Amino acid sequence: MKPCTPPGALNENARLILDIAWPLFQQKGYRGLSLDELCERCGLTKPTLYYYFQSKENLYLQVLKRQIDGYHTAISDETLTTPQRLENLAAIMLEQMNSNWLAMLRDLEHFKNPENLTQIRAIFARDLLQPLANLMENAAQQGELRSDDPELLAWSFLGLVSTFTGRLALFDQDAQAGARWLVNFFMQGARQTH
Repeated sequence: MKPCTPPGALNENARLILDIAWPLFQQKGYRGLSLDELCERCGLTKPTLYYYFQSKENLYLQVLKRQIDGYHTAISDETLTTPQRLENLAAIMLEQMNSNWLAMLRDLEHFKNPENLTQIRAIFARDLLQPLANLMENAAQQGELRSDDPELLAWSFLGLVSTFTGRLALFDQDAQAGARWLVNFFMQGARQTH
């Protein structure tokens, strides 16, 4: 069987599958979403799905990788300030997440192939957690944040944003306004004190 098409080379069917799978995995979880339902929603056959993604695990891995790539892009623009970069990340997460992303990461425990689990953990660490921790460390060096463990600050920020995913309607806010509030709240709490 051929390997999964790399994200940069996705054709229309592979993109469609990923686009439709993302909200369905959020809504139903890894175990709750059947590939039959996904194929029906996509208007594609199971052999077509398996042409692009060898297994449900591989599909879930690619869905998560695609999202993490977007998060990485949001915090990578070095021309922006720390709050602006954090706001970009928070806005994307609030806009695109209908459920708690930590619950989606917990779904990884259902993976049967340990290599897939190792791969997504490495992608998460390399493309989201470490760049976010580096951003926190740089902000601490510039006096914007206290000099706590940067990885702990990164996890704290992700946890704060995660708490509000899928809940913006309760506050009558759009994603950008919600992100701005969350970043201000985080920056106030993590600010360097003298």
